[in-house]
Amino acid sequence: MNIAAGVRLPPSPAALAGEAGGGVCVLVSVDKSITFMNNNDDRNYISIGSWMFMMFITAIPIVGLIMILVWAFTGDNESRKNYYKAIIMWFLILVVLIVGIALLGASPAILKLIHQSTSHRP
Repeated sequence: MNIAAGVRLPPSPAALAGEAGGGVCVLVSVDKSITFMNNNDDRNYISIGSWMFMMFITAIPIVGLIMILVWAFTGDNESRKNYYKAIIMWFLILVVLIVGIALLGASPAILKLIHQSTSHRP
């Protein structure tokens, strides 16, 4: 019988085959305490008020764009940096999609312009 953290595990393949050497497997955790989002210990903790402030600032035209760049690439908080880097990536994806759709929509006009420029030879 294998025991790990109070959970009964199925026997090992060696024990099923009848081989010697089976035994008890006990996993011991060395973690003394589990903390979740404790602002004193976690350098990535951001309070609700801070998130609200950052969202308010990013809603301001021009200032918001500048602050997204600042918060994405400076500071010690990896969570905040990753969040704003993701916003930048979504923005770039959106720009590429819009440009692609605009080019597809304008392709008949572009082809017509190319055809006209090549057919009017002096």
